[in-house]
Amino acid sequence: RRAIKADYMSANARQLQAVYKYQRTVLNAFTEVVNRINKVENYGKSVEIKMQQLAALEESVDVATKLFQNARAEYVEVLLAQRDLQDAKVVLIETKQQQLAAIVNTYQALGGGGVIPTYDYGRVTISDEQYVPPMIEENVPPMLDESVPPKPEEK
Repeated sequence: RRAIKADYMSANARQLQAVYKYQRTVLNAFTEVVNRINKVENYGKSVEIKMQQLAALEESVDVATKLFQNARAEYVEVLLAQRDLQDAKVVLIETKQQQLAAIVNTYQALGGGGVIPTYDYGRVTISDEQYVPPMIEENVPPMLDESVPPKPEEK
């Protein structure tokens, strides 16, 4: 009788451990998804700010060009304004790239999706279309790598 009671208590303990492990896993997954969604939203805000900065720098280039045309500034100032504009464009592109990577990571954290995500000015929305992953074609040639000799063609 004591053995049965001990087995019962042991089974209850294992069941509680499984429940706590499951709850911890769900909580960790939820936290991860929330963090990734916040990251996407933060990148969206950053993109908006960088676009405003880009507009201001475009205006700066226009002003520097007009000042140069009216002999009020040197051409170096125009070049510096253009350089700042180009640097801002690069930063904007990198930020958009990071945002899109964050969107992909968010969908992966959610289990890979199942629907097509669309991007609308910093907000992630879901379209009504079902996502069908692309099929890998078997006849696609591999990337050329000098360390790996090419496969002979079959006749």
